[in-house]
Amino acid sequence: MNAAKESFVLDFIRAYRDVAVQIGRAQWRLLFETGSTDKQASAKHLNDICAAAPVQMASYQVQEQIDGWVSNRADEFGGCVRGSKLPDATNKQLCTTNRRRMWFSRDAIAGVDAGARTLARSIMRHCMGQHRHPDHSRISPRLDVRVATIEKPETADIADLWAMLRLPNRGTVAIPLHGNRQFDRRGGELCPVVQLCTDETDRVSIRLVQDMAKPFAQRRAAYQPKIDNLGIDFGLATLIATSEGTPQGSGPASHILNERYLPPPHRIPDELRRQPAIITHAAPAAAGKANADERRSAGCTRILAAPPLAWDQR
Repeated sequence: MNAAKESFVLDFIRAYRDVAVQIGRAQWRLLFETGSTDKQASAKHLNDICAAAPVQMASYQVQEQIDGWVSNRADEFGGCVRGSKLPDATNKQLCTTNRRRMWFSRDAIAGVDAGARTLARSIMRHCMGQHRHPDHSRISPRLDVRVATIEKPETADIADLWAMLRLPNRGTVAIPLHGNRQFDRRGGELCPVVQLCTDETDRVSIRLVQDMAKPFAQRRAAYQPKIDNLGIDFGLATLIATSEGTPQGSGPASHILNERYLPPPHRIPDELRRQPAIITHAAPAAAGKANADERRSAGCTRILAAPPLAWDQR
């Protein structure tokens, strides 16, 4: 993409983000005044910035972003309620308010008193205050077929695909798209969506979306397991060891799983995860000195720890 096309696209992205910021303010106001966002809220006064179709796309995108962020806070709200020592009746009212997403709504809720509503608002404000709100000033425009289409080259062979941007009141621009090895290997069906992204230096890049339902279904149907049964043992120094003697989870993946997904009582101490590999084989016990358990385990491999696997081996 030459400098003139990149400047053209950057001007549109800036206008789109300006619209998204203004729509975001209105959506947040709706959330706190009515209790929910509304992607159908009127934004016709912004049509002169980047036309009606992009304004509607920005409304949908901003509303989905806010609702996703609020949904995560609702999950944290539920965790706070479950971990509290409040009476069961109060917990039930709080869960009802959270399930109906009515923390800030002024509408009455059957079976929920005013005190529980006030407490629910306080808990939700606390959950929201622990995280930054979505930044709509850096949103990446997501455009559908009304504005952007993906076409194959007819005569020009300098690109694999072309993205045609037909921007109302701005003109039309054709952007050449070059695929990569992963994109070509996935084999999914292209969706009629184009996303415009920028980096720290305002360099424009194009993102395409592929529908992977059919390729994934084919891979699942073609999958043939190598063995019928596999035993998995969860340990301390080694996160997972299989009945085939394969250790897993001693490197970066183990650290991420340990810190992010395991609750504190079950997290693996760092000093145990850093222990060196020790793989031993139990020697057969003498006939008169080993008990029944030792005789059953004689000759079996016991994995006490394992060396970290290289990232490309996982």
